[in-house]
Amino acid sequence: MSRQSRKPKRVIWIGCEGESEVSYVGLLKILIAEKNLPFHLFSANLGSGAGDALARVDLAIRKLDHFKITREKPHKSFMLLDTDQNHATPDRYEMAKAKALGKQITILWQDPCFEGLILRHLENCSTRRPPDANTANTDLKRQWPEYTKAMSAQQLRKRLDQSSLCQVAQVEPEFRNFFQALGII
Repeated sequence: MSRQSRKPKRVIWIGCEGESEVSYVGLLKILIAEKNLPFHLFSANLGSGAGDALARVDLAIRKLDHFKITREKPHKSFMLLDTDQNHATPDRYEMAKAKALGKQITILWQDPCFEGLILRHLENCSTRRPPDANTANTDLKRQWPEYTKAMSAQQLRKRLDQSSLCQVAQVEPEFRNFFQALGII
């Protein structure tokens, strides 16, 4: 009986703005496992000790450098960050983008926040662009009354699936590229 060799899984490092994003990465892990794709996603919570996009990029760089020392160099690195506060300090926003690019970290911008992104996953909501985080939360609760912040990956999976990701990919080019890189869509 011959043994087939398994392809080693490629490690993808993802810096997460908070617990909600960590759960979202957990959802992606579930979808990757369902499709038996050769990726291992590692999420790093950047929620504590950081503030605006630049502070989070700085924290991500420190955590990613530590990850490379203690684990391995990831195949690719990403960050999930909200856009809602970028207008307050445009210079720091530009510096965040430049620093991330210099460290080969792709920022996946959630407009205006995580809840706005999740709203676009729902049926007939792909083009919704709430102007701020409060409106995004309200709109999402109208469409998904059971939604709560930092739902578990399993709770997200009850409502979100591959077709939800395809819907987002149609309106969010950065996420389309991300999902395609993972082979999810």
